[in-house]
Order: sequence, then C-alpha cells, then structure tokens
Amino acid sequence: MIQRRRNSVVANDWKSREYTNCKVTKKHSVSRTLYLDNLTTPKYKFKEIIHFTKDPLSDKHMAICIGINPAKAEQNIDPTNINLIKLLFDNYDGYILLNIYPEITKNAKKVNFKDDENINFTKNLDAIINENKTEDIILFFGRTTIVPSTFIELINSCVNNNRIVKITTHDGEFTHPARRSINLTDYSSDYVRSFIKITLKNIIK
Repeated sequence: MIQRRRNSVVANDWKSREYTNCKVTKKHSVSRTLYLDNLTTPKYKFKEIIHFTKDPLSDKHMAICIGINPAKAEQNIDPTNINLIKLLFDNYDGYILLNIYPEITKNAKKVNFKDDENINFTKNLDAIINENKTEDIILFFGRTTIVPSTFIELINSCVNNNRIVKITTHDGEFTHPARRSINLTDYSSDYVRSFIKITLKNIIK
C-alpha cells in the first residue's frame, strides 16, 4: 500500500471505473480502467490502464506512458489517448497511463502546485514504475512544462538501470501528442531539460 501524507488519498482508496470495447478507429478498439478519487465528481485521475483489443488478448508487453496531468476522466477518449493508441497499437498490448500531477483540468497551466496530491504524486509514480520493471517508459508531456526535479531524478535512475525510456516527438522536437502525429525517440536528459522547466525537489514548500 502506498501511504500519502496529510489529506492525500491512499492508493488502496482509489475508485475504479471500467469501459469495455471502446472503439477508437476502424482498426483500433480498447478496454479502459480509470482509477479516481471518487466516481461522482472526480478531481483526480491517478492512473488509467488501457488494453488493446487484439486476437489473442494479452498484457505481456505493456508500456508506461507519462503525461503532465489528465484533461478528463470520462468515457469519450480524448485526442491524446487516440494518438497514443494509434502509435503503440502494433508494438504493445496496451499501456498504463500516468501523469506527473493527477489533478483533472483541461488547462495544464491551472494545475494547483500547492495541492497535496500534486506535490506528493511522484512517490506513486516511483512505486508503479518499480512494480512494472519490464515495461518501456514513454514520456509525452512535451515542451515548456513545469516538472519537479524529483521526477527527472526518477527517470534518470530508470535509464541508469537500463530501462527503455522514450519520448514522443514531431519533426525531432519533444511534442505532446494531442494535435500532431508523433514518433518515438530515445530519451535524453539534456534534450528534455532544454524544453521543460525544472522546479525544486518539492514543487512548493
């Protein structure tokens, strides 16, 4: 069990909501499980597991995809996930969708950096990544993003331990997949740092 300080939700208290046989395109169908703080009016989406509908079904080769924050937590699949599904469908069985900050908002600039859940969530990311030691890690949050240095330390540790880490790119630039076609490029710490803003170890004291 992952314990969180102060008023943060404990991982064992996450509520799950399932959507099966979600049609993405004529070629792509998926099933989805969302993990939320509550099922009525969720404020946080902590995790989403997306399984690709294939024959045969399998979850042996999953990816871990990490964005900045969730835009929504509903049945309709957002453009970000649609593009990730199309990108990964042929080479993976699905992916675990995580975000650096779990707060649901369509505008990443409105993420509350004083919120306990947002401040402490890197601990959950660390735990989930270490529970899934063989999965490739794909960062897709793109440029000019505020990222805690503890997260960069976590990803660099994964690279040092020979984990496969990639980023989504368009024309060679680190790009969020919501509105553009994307490819996968090997992660480089110096390259990513040139596009994002690194905060102190804790976002805000």
